[in-house]
Amino acid sequence: MKESKKIVLFIITFLVTAVVTGLFMYLTREDNSKNTFTVGNVKITLTEPHYHKDIKQEIKPNNEIIKDPTITNKSDSNAFVYMKVEIPKVELTSGGMGELYSFVPNDGWFEMVDEINEDEEKITKVFYYDLQLSKNSEATLFNKLIVNDYLNEPKNDSIKTYGYAVDSDKISKGTDVVDVYRNMIKDKEFWKSNPFSFFHV
Repeated sequence: MKESKKIVLFIITFLVTAVVTGLFMYLTREDNSKNTFTVGNVKITLTEPHYHKDIKQEIKPNNEIIKDPTITNKSDSNAFVYMKVEIPKVELTSGGMGELYSFVPNDGWFEMVDEINEDEEKITKVFYYDLQLSKNSEATLFNKLIVNDYLNEPKNDSIKTYGYAVDSDKISKGTDVVDVYRNMIKDKEFWKSNPFSFFHV
């Protein structure tokens, strides 16, 4: 009996670790790494199809920078997908500290405005895709960055994007995609105490 409890505890611990771990890549001029992350039956890739590291893109005010972070569902399951974007801060000509880059999310992507976080170096935003991403489908958050008008040369011009996916076929129908993010990815304590609350029984 004790052995069975240990096995169940191990499985739950493994699931917790898997769900809260993120797929990420650095979106800089030098780095175009491609990382994958799998949770259960979900497998996604995070790529930049039109970004070429060999083509130099100058970071100066009002320039357009080609960046197209794209999540592709490589599994047989549908998925809820999310992106977290870390934007470096810089002193703006309009006054105060603000985002070095701005961008317009593509159709289907929406920002969780109450998930914005800020520290001395960066502003972090979270976006969700409002449709389930089916097999071999992809969703691109944005296609380009605009360099905002800044005063001093930025200390850091790297933008990071993290991708997350949850197997939506295993989620109870009617469950809100935002709630899935908050309770299964962001809120680790909730997930630990309610590991199967969003799944079909």
